[in-house]
Amino acid sequence: MDNSQSVQPRRHGPTILTLYAALAFMGCGDPDSSHQMSVNQPVRSSVGKPDAEAILTGRRIDPGGKSEDDPSHNFGALSWELMALATGEQLAGGRYQRILEQPVAIFRASQWDETRGCSKTHPYYGGTGYDERSTPDLLHTAQAVQALRVAGIPADDPYVQRAVIFISRCQRLNGLSDDRADGGDPDEGGLTFDPSKATSSKRDGTRSSRRPCGAATCMGLSSLLAAGISPEDARIQGTLRWLRAHYSLDTHPGMTCANEGLYRYYYEFAKAMTGLGQDQLRDARGVVHNWRGELAQRLAARQRPDGSWVNPEESAEQAWCGPVTITSFALLTLDQIGDSRGLNRRRGQGATLLKKVAW
Repeated sequence: MDNSQSVQPRRHGPTILTLYAALAFMGCGDPDSSHQMSVNQPVRSSVGKPDAEAILTGRRIDPGGKSEDDPSHNFGALSWELMALATGEQLAGGRYQRILEQPVAIFRASQWDETRGCSKTHPYYGGTGYDERSTPDLLHTAQAVQALRVAGIPADDPYVQRAVIFISRCQRLNGLSDDRADGGDPDEGGLTFDPSKATSSKRDGTRSSRRPCGAATCMGLSSLLAAGISPEDARIQGTLRWLRAHYSLDTHPGMTCANEGLYRYYYEFAKAMTGLGQDQLRDARGVVHNWRGELAQRLAARQRPDGSWVNPEESAEQAWCGPVTITSFALLTLDQIGDSRGLNRRRGQGATLLKKVAW
């Protein structure tokens, strides 16, 4: 996956389409990746018990039977479902433990490690791809880590720690501690979706033709936090340097097409900042941004009269399902921003639309 490709989910049938809508409608699905959380503490999400039960009773995961709309075909889809299943398990007092074990087992079996003949020195070691046959990428690896943490898998679990190796290899990091005032690599600290494209000129004399982008960098940041990495770690500090240097909520930084994957970037950015507990971000020019307020303004300005959000520059996304996924990410972003800014009406408008379309 490169920066010219979509960072949105691929097409995979009505099940995941409905699931994305359900997650946005209920405001669930996000691990609290705050570094203050114990590495062995299951992450909680905010979905209510009746809503979780509705998802659980409507879907069952059968790893052996992969129909066209079964999200076990797609690990990105399975990540979202696992978060819903885990939430229901937390609320139902153990009634769904057997169901919860199945997607966890699928993820464990799919990771590229020694059991699949992949040595620790291989660039794809610890990663997860689109499906069992695909090469790993950051998008699916990051989603898997965060879903497993919601499901109660501890941060020091071997799966999570192997994934950290993969995620770290997706980062362009040379150990710089400043904001590149010396004219160094402008992409220092950012992440790409493919570890083989993250090589920096200062590391081995070569320069990558693939630049880091905002969504990938924020996914990496959130996943490292969820894996128990300290905010003071050089990898997380590197992501912050990149985000400060490329700060924008008008475009998706690092993308060839400025608005490609914009709403996914909004969601990942808000989740990363929330995980760090940062209400403000100072950019490389010294300007302090109240990112919650700025992001809320962008979403308010872009919402259509019917309550939906669209992205005209995301042609593949539009061809797949129109405003449903874009609106889902917008609502998940608003959920990260919080209800204290008078956003309930906009959330309600978007959620009502999704309910009509997806259910």
